[in-house]
Amino acid sequence: MGKKSISLGYLQRQFVKHEKSELRFVLNIRLLLIVTLAEMLSVTADTNTKFTKSSRHAEQSEKRKAYWIERKKKKKLNRLRNGAVPTVLDMSDEMVLYRREKQLARRERFSMALAEGPQVVIDCGFEDLLTDKEKKSLAQQIMFSYGVNRRSETPLKLLSLYNSCHLAKFYLFFVNSVMITSLRGTTFAALSNITGFNAWQSFQPWTECYTSLFRTEALIYLTADSPNILSTLSRDKVYIIGGIVDRNRLKGATYEKASAQMIATARLPLQEFVDMGAYTRVLTVNHVFAILVYFAQLHDWKEAALKALPSRKVSAPK
Repeated sequence: MGKKSISLGYLQRQFVKHEKSELRFVLNIRLLLIVTLAEMLSVTADTNTKFTKSSRHAEQSEKRKAYWIERKKKKKLNRLRNGAVPTVLDMSDEMVLYRREKQLARRERFSMALAEGPQVVIDCGFEDLLTDKEKKSLAQQIMFSYGVNRRSETPLKLLSLYNSCHLAKFYLFFVNSVMITSLRGTTFAALSNITGFNAWQSFQPWTECYTSLFRTEALIYLTADSPNILSTLSRDKVYIIGGIVDRNRLKGATYEKASAQMIATARLPLQEFVDMGAYTRVLTVNHVFAILVYFAQLHDWKEAALKALPSRKVSAPK
């Protein structure tokens, strides 16, 4: 009886243990199913959110496109109502020759004005410090600078430079051309994708450093951190604009670079002529370039700044 009693108790304990194990297994399976279901719902929600954002963006894009198409139609209709006759381009040999000669004369006037303008360098030697987005933005700013220069009566001689510094200084006779030099990587690719980039008048791709192209004493690096104020522009100087997009992230980078290269520095006298509030030290490459272009034309820093800068950046002239 003793042995049977012990054996029966043992079996009962094993049975209870087995039941608990099965229950634990079932609970674990249920918990796993709950967690998996929650993850699936989360992924579905994220996908729906992304899809919704993408759909909204596509919808807005279509609305903008439809708006501009409708606007063009209305303008065309208004012209017809006002009796405007659609212009038909005269393709006779005489008129084609006339337009070609007119274009050549305009290009010649631009080249002559270019030879008289101050020399400017856009230093793109910060390529390794910029994000891909910033490099593309820099390419856009260079394009805007070209547009300002192309329309100006007093264009600047522009040279855009990168890192390599092994060109002999006797190449200085090239300065009558506008050079975009040292272009590489994402910045160069972004510029190359701009329609007509290869045909930019007086702009030439280059790969060298300004310290190899010019004498050090001829260089002036424009930086908001400089204690010196730029009073005027001289044809005997070369003015360098740092190719940095986010100047808040790379504070002092241009001034430190110029100091390390023992190059003179100066800042634009905007604080003396214009109240810019919080935007005082935050200017894009094309804004700085435009100020130089307009000053070369107007010889007035205040007027140049007001003409070059968007109204949101200028509180009031002083």
